[in-house]
Amino acid sequence: MDWSATLDAYCERLNPGLWAEPFNALSNLAFWLAAWVVWLAWRQRRAADSASGGTPQRDIDALLLMLAAIGAGSLAFHSLATAWARALDVLFIALYLHFYLAVYARRALRLRWRWAWIGMPAFTLLSLGLAPLWRGLAELSGVALSGEVLSGAALQADADAASRYAAAWTVLLLLLAHSAFRRLPSAKPLAAAAVCFAPSLVLRQLDLPLCEVWPLGTHFAWHLLNAATLGLTTLAILRLADSAAGAQEAAGADGAERAAVVNADSRKTGSSSRSR
Repeated sequence: MDWSATLDAYCERLNPGLWAEPFNALSNLAFWLAAWVVWLAWRQRRAADSASGGTPQRDIDALLLMLAAIGAGSLAFHSLATAWARALDVLFIALYLHFYLAVYARRALRLRWRWAWIGMPAFTLLSLGLAPLWRGLAELSGVALSGEVLSGAALQADADAASRYAAAWTVLLLLLAHSAFRRLPSAKPLAAAAVCFAPSLVLRQLDLPLCEVWPLGTHFAWHLLNAATLGLTTLAILRLADSAAGAQEAAGADGAERAAVVNADSRKTGSSSRSR
């Protein structure tokens, strides 16, 4: 495989130049914006944990770095349009998705990290199991929408990618169902993420089919909505962290109150004994 070969996979690209996909490239700044917005919400809790001598919550830091890396990888791909840049783009997305399931298992299921890591291969197995269910629908959609735009290997590759993303959306729905059933604070952000991801996937698939009537393409909109989706899923983890911290603070306050009551009773008992 020629890793330096130029790829022409999107409507907006008309030549192999560095700036041939300006909207597709610049829309990746949305991933950095999403990471920054969530970081602003996270830094206050992070500072409080550091000040109190609490254990650093590196999993959230890692998710934010991975979210920013997705923007960087996609920016490189839509600027350079090479095979190695595409591989980097796919790698960063895969890292986020797999690590996210491990963090969710840790935060929502309260598993120890030794067991939470099982979430990473679990995501792979879920995706492999769900992708074939979506692949047929993706192929039908490609044929119906693309006409002569996609055919043969290109159509198959596009259908495979769509089925993988649809499988990820299905996993997102499963996490939402769990959060809603358990009434976890992650439910609302995950619901908003699921709502954002569905139209983003549709817009991704419409990029080439609508190219003749909309030369700009729709892939940039996929980036914008996808950035919102990943920002919301990361925010869901932050909500779980805040909830756990609040529960610990409440438990500590209750423990201190019970200890004060016990001490007061002990003093009263001691005073009564001396008076006798």
